[in-house]
Amino acid sequence: MSSPEREKQAKALNELAKFCDKQEQAKRVSKNELKDVAIISLAFSMLKSDICDKFFINKATTDKIDFIRQSCDDILKFYRNDKSTIKRVCLLLDALDHKMKANKTEVTTTATQCALTILYFTLAPNERKQKPLNPNLAAFWLQIKDSVLDVLYTATDKAKRYEDYAVDSDILAQFVKDNI
Repeated sequence: MSSPEREKQAKALNELAKFCDKQEQAKRVSKNELKDVAIISLAFSMLKSDICDKFFINKATTDKIDFIRQSCDDILKFYRNDKSTIKRVCLLLDALDHKMKANKTEVTTTATQCALTILYFTLAPNERKQKPLNPNLAAFWLQIKDSVLDVLYTATDKAKRYEDYAVDSDILAQFVKDNI
């Protein structure tokens, strides 16, 4: 990744952190926002578990994934201070875990592709069916949108070995979105 791109990403991360710090921590999180946070938490966990010594497709793509992972961590820090929110997110993720265990559909995909597809299906305005995002999450999506779309495009259309995983990523991401 070139130096101007890194500076742009660092600036965006700093702006997001400042915005999150200014928000009131005492405000109770709405149910829709809680679901979005739970899905971001799940995607972050998947991205974190898929770290390896090699590149995902190439160095530039891996750098974008690292940026998305760091951005997820930064937005989740905003919600970690409230124990009630953490408890509610954990309950949602536990319920999703039980539903996934009961679902007998078999999928083959990479954790990275699935995590990014989940983020896209959850946060992209055209996928939300007229449900607006919380301002914190909208700023987060604007920050990572281009990187998410670029990595998904690269994995689907430019890398033959990941092309077949795209359909299963979509199936799993839709299941998560529908059942959380």
